[in-house]
Amino acid sequence: MVQRRSFLKRLLLGAGAGFLSLVLPLSAETDRGWLQLEVFPVFSYAQTRTADAIELNRYFEHPQFFNFEIELSAGGFEYVMDLGLFRDPFNYFENTAYSNIPMIGKNGLTLSGYFVNTPAEGYLAFQNDLFDISVGRRKWAFGYGEYNMALGRQAPYYDGLWLSFNPPDPRGGGRWHYTFLFAGDEAKMTSEIWDRHKTEPYWKDFSSDLRWFMAHKLSYQGESWQFGISENMVISEVDPGFMMLMPIWHNLSRGSLNDSIDISFEKRFESWRLYGDAYMDDFTLAHETKGNPNAWGFYAGADIRLGPAEPFGGVVFDPYEHLKSEADSSFSDGIILSLQGALTSRYLYNRTEAHPFGKFVMFRRIPTGFVESIIGFPYGNDVIMAKASLEWSGRRFLARGGLSLLLMGEDNNVKLYSTGDYALSNILPGDPLQNTVQSSSNWLYSGIREINLIIDPELYFALTDSLSAYGGIDCRLVLNDPSQNKFSFNLGAYWEF
Repeated sequence: MVQRRSFLKRLLLGAGAGFLSLVLPLSAETDRGWLQLEVFPVFSYAQTRTADAIELNRYFEHPQFFNFEIELSAGGFEYVMDLGLFRDPFNYFENTAYSNIPMIGKNGLTLSGYFVNTPAEGYLAFQNDLFDISVGRRKWAFGYGEYNMALGRQAPYYDGLWLSFNPPDPRGGGRWHYTFLFAGDEAKMTSEIWDRHKTEPYWKDFSSDLRWFMAHKLSYQGESWQFGISENMVISEVDPGFMMLMPIWHNLSRGSLNDSIDISFEKRFESWRLYGDAYMDDFTLAHETKGNPNAWGFYAGADIRLGPAEPFGGVVFDPYEHLKSEADSSFSDGIILSLQGALTSRYLYNRTEAHPFGKFVMFRRIPTGFVESIIGFPYGNDVIMAKASLEWSGRRFLARGGLSLLLMGEDNNVKLYSTGDYALSNILPGDPLQNTVQSSSNWLYSGIREINLIIDPELYFALTDSLSAYGGIDCRLVLNDPSQNKFSFNLGAYWEF
């Protein structure tokens, strides 16, 4: 987006940057300023929500009422600290406030209706032509599309280290990429989870309370295409060692790890591009009589640039502003139509011993306890998805949104919870999958339990270069159970200073 600043704003930002440069030299890029304040009040009409993992992800991506950010950069280094003020999760799910303003709760004006994340995101990064390093808290993602089965951008941000080495092909014409990600849950939180569930019959004593997600990815980028393969691990029960820093394919036989493989691709043409990935967690051989069942995921998409479009002249909320991901060849302008599809098998992201430490989920602390969010595909296992979305921009208007059809299977691990029983005060480890094997005729998909239609159009109108009016609909229709429908209409303004 082209951002133009008023004379007063340029004066204030310039004065602030000049003052700070006495202490730390800044880069010449000062258009956004080193200090930013974002305010996004939204008033809404909403039907009562029920909660599940899908709604949890939408909660963290919903426009925050207030956001304060410091961003410094010099010589390839970048420092970001982002403090966000969220609405209390119960107010969000119950929609008692008809607003995202934290102080308005179901009992009227209150100072206890907020959730302060300190910091919401914060990291130190360095990047040049060969290396890309980031340490701290942010969102991470693999793949070249909106989704990825191994590491999706929709998961809540968490603490980690991203290291990427990007040497050019000595033969010319391309570039290699080796990426390493090491992230984890906080030790105190996993210890509390262990204490809460150690009496479960499938639980066992661990030699370590710590828990990590680790991934290696090796890829090659040509002139108009790229291809990569990643090994992705959830590590629990043991402390990590140096052998876990080795390249791909080394950990497949370790019993204390849940290991998966993902293959991703992208191909760019003049006015359209193709992308996707195939993911395997478990594969059961024909002679095996017990163990983890087959677990696969498939995703593919196509973006079509229908024509040119004038850049939007206002500001737009972006929940992925600080996303750390691989470079892709997505279109940066124009009228873009996106068509996507996905299939996740019945037992993906699950285990025969389905305690939380062994699943591909990350734990998130909120004021009332813990929640779990799937690391890869946000809609979980046992799902068929078809999605179409469109984005169009003009000087004064920007419109974007999508229509998603989700066929949730009988064993899908994204469950609905009624008011007062959200999974917000606890985590849900799920039931153990005992003696399920590849010979089961239903390992790919169990059959439809729930038909979801998600509609989420947004419209921005540029009032000034730093102030936009906003309107949006967030609609989730459960076609075979209308009592679970969730609908909200949001109207407000987004101001960035």
